Amino acid sequence: MSRSSTANVEFNHTCKPYKPFSIPPTVLKRLNSFRLIGNRGVGSHKGSRLLRNVQHIQAEVDAFLTNEGEAGDSEAYFDRLIYLHTCCKEAHQEADADKLREAFLLALPHASFIVQKSGVAMFLSEEFIPSDFAKLQWQSPEEVVRFCEILYDFQFPNDKAAEHIQVYVSILLKESLHQFERQGDYEQMLHLLQTAPTSPGLLSGELLRLRNRVHLYEMNRVKRHRHLLYVYLMIQAMLVLVIFPILFVYAENGAIRDAVEEATDVKIPEKQGRQHLTYGDGLYWSIITAASIGYGDVTPRSIEGRIIAAILGTMGVLTIGVLAGLILNWITPRQLD
Repeated sequence: MSRSSTANVEFNHTCKPYKPFSIPPTVLKRLNSFRLIGNRGVGSHKGSRLLRNVQHIQAEVDAFLTNEGEAGDSEAYFDRLIYLHTCCKEAHQEADADKLREAFLLALPHASFIVQKSGVAMFLSEEFIPSDFAKLQWQSPEEVVRFCEILYDFQFPNDKAAEHIQVYVSILLKESLHQFERQGDYEQMLHLLQTAPTSPGLLSGELLRLRNRVHLYEMNRVKRHRHLLYVYLMIQAMLVLVIFPILFVYAENGAIRDAVEEATDVKIPEKQGRQHLTYGDGLYWSIITAASIGYGDVTPRSIEGRIIAAILGTMGVLTIGVLAGLILNWITPRQLD
């Protein structure tokens, strides 16, 4: 296609209409590198008129970000953004270029269709800098992982461009971990490291530090929880060996019923006779019930005794699970990462 047929850009946009202007060779070469013009010709590209001065560039960028900042779900939006970014770079307007790159990153999670566009992929690979990803704010690890997935979905024509994405993902993980670290949200950091693509090649010195920080947090959490389990086991042992046997004996001998009747001055009918049990009988019943064995030779007859048996049986099941987990941890060989 001749130069004359590619000399103008016409824009059909939601903003004010634009008049065609000639594009200088430097801008034309830069746009061709992103394949926004290429074989289609400038006339077929929905671009904008040439931005001739700094004030004009600033006005166009502000209008774009204000009027079209929520229209990042179309291919024309990204073409327009890349064109404005090119003009900013040619005019050395780094501040406006930074705003456009930030708008690109904010719109990217809502425009997964754009990953098929090679021009957008080249723009992402060649124009972005590490500090661009440090500006992003994250609410959850799922947002970070989703963003990484979109970056990996881009298809690049060469290995060098693909390596840039690896660097971007590494920076993205590091900055998001820094954000959660500043917030003191180590659970989010742990979740992110568990779900994010962290291959050995991505683990820089800072990422290793953050990973070790999370590892220490997790070890301290497990240590605290184990102390709570030990306290629970001690309390459970006292309940099984002392409290529940005495309560069961009092319930079956009628002592609890007599105390309630005396306190309330109400006669409680008895459906079955009382049992005359000793502390030894209560201890035997308590251990058998807590171990979920239940031979049936000693059983509760009163309502109070059955309530006590139900509570003890439930606690016994939980205790057996805790003991099984601790025993398994003690006999399992420990490994270092």
